Amino acid sequence: MRRLLRTLLIVATMLLGVLVLSGVALALTKTCTTNPCVGTNGADRLKGTDAKNEIRGLRGADYITGKQRADELYGNRGKDEVRAGNGRDRVFGGRGEDQLYGGAGNDTIMAQDGYRDYINCGRGYDTAHVDRIDRVSQNCEDVRRKGRQHPGGGGDNDDDGVPDAKDNCPNKANHRQSDADNDGKGDACDTTPSQNDSDSDGIPNVDDNCPDVANPGQSDADNDGKGDACDPTPNG
Repeated sequence: MRRLLRTLLIVATMLLGVLVLSGVALALTKTCTTNPCVGTNGADRLKGTDAKNEIRGLRGADYITGKQRADELYGNRGKDEVRAGNGRDRVFGGRGEDQLYGGAGNDTIMAQDGYRDYINCGRGYDTAHVDRIDRVSQNCEDVRRKGRQHPGGGGDNDDDGVPDAKDNCPNKANHRQSDADNDGKGDACDTTPSQNDSDSDGIPNVDDNCPDVANPGQSDADNDGKGDACDPTPNG
C-alpha cells in the first residue's frame, strides 16, 4: 500500500512539472498583501485588503476585487470580472469582453479597449471611458465614449452615446436623457429642470407672463399681466 501511494505521489509530481514546463497556467486564489499583486495565466481570484492595492490579472478569466482604499485594478487579457471596493478606485478592462463594476466611491472605469464590455458604475459619482460597442448601465454619471460618430448614424456632438437628432441636450453629455418636467429639454441643460418652461426662457410657465414666447426680461409696459413679447397691445 505504501509503495502504491509513493508511486502515485511521484506520478502526480511529474505531471505537475510537465504542466509547468509546458506553460499551462494553474489558477491562483489569494488575498493580495503586496503591491503590485500579479496573477497567473490561469483563471485567478485576486482580492484586495484594507490597504491601497494594485492588482493585475494576466491571461485567464480572472475575478479581481478591491476593498477599502483607492485601488488600481487591472483585468488584462481574458474575460475578466473586475469590481471596485469602497474607495476611489481605478478599474481597467483589457483584451477581452470584461465585466467592470464601480463601488461605493467616486470611481474611474477605463474600458476603451475595442472589446464589448459591460460597465456598471455603482454608487458614487463615476466616470466611465468606454467604446461605442460597450453596454453601460444607467447608474454611470459621466460617460465618455470613444469617437463622436454614433453607430446608428448621425453625429454625437457631446459624445454621450445618444445621436444629436434624438438627444434632448445635444451639446451637453447626458446619456440618461432625464427630463423631470417632460418639456423635451433634458435636465442637464434645462434652466428649470423640475418645472415646466415651454419657451425655455428660464421662467417657469406658472410665473411666465408669456409662457409660449421667450421673454426672460418679463417686460410688461401696460401692467396688464401679459408680457410685451406676446401682448398685441403692449402699450395699453
